[in-house]
Amino acid sequence: MQGNGTMETGYQDTISGLLRKRGEFLASMT
Repeated sequence: MQGNGTMETGYQDTISGLLRKRGEFLASMT
């Protein structure tokens, strides 16, 4: 396993992925 770098990027990928899905969801409702 690697150090903080991998965990931080994975965390950021999850956050951006959730934000993207949420944006698409809100856009589809409009």
